[in-house]
Amino acid sequence: MNKYDRQVVPINVFSDNQLEEIHMGTLEVLRRTGLKITHPETVELLRKAGCWIDGERVRIPSHLIEWAIDSAPKRVVLRTRGGDPTIFWRYTGLIMDEVAGEVRFFLNGIKTDREQLAIEVIDRVGPGGEYVTSDHTLSHFREGWSPTKLGNRDTYENWVEKGGKTLGEKANERVKEILASHSPKPISDDIKAKVEAIIAATETKIGKKE
Repeated sequence: MNKYDRQVVPINVFSDNQLEEIHMGTLEVLRRTGLKITHPETVELLRKAGCWIDGERVRIPSHLIEWAIDSAPKRVVLRTRGGDPTIFWRYTGLIMDEVAGEVRFFLNGIKTDREQLAIEVIDRVGPGGEYVTSDHTLSHFREGWSPTKLGNRDTYENWVEKGGKTLGEKANERVKEILASHSPKPISDDIKAKVEAIIAATETKIGKKE
């Protein structure tokens, strides 16, 4: 293992059957509903790959998704724009924390009471109406968004205009900020003594005590 590798113990939040259901559902959504993609070059690449194009709506056949998954490398080395490997083990923790936050958000469940379903609002607005200016929308529109510090929800054009920083670049910057400003709380003498005792016992057991 070199300095760019990091061994991570996998955490299984979902069962194999649940993962299979999520995967099959995702394939169905991408095939039937598709994605809205506003970047013409991307749309053209997907058209050539065999996707169904309807303006900015791109529907992706399931076999193409499966092919992409099977073709993806099992290990990816992240590199800077200059081609040098990034020390991604330093910011992998930040990225995983972001992912864990997303998982925690969805595991909280979805409320289905009358207020959340906006039954009265739907009845009042009616067919052909709009909900953007509704007081209910103003009160609740932020609740469906999980917080993110590293992710990006801008359009592609806005992302480029703001510098086009990748997830790795933003995470690396955040790591540097933490290292420069973070002051960890001191360990109590009681805990320090217990840690030192564990270390001493381990060193004695493996024969490395000097």
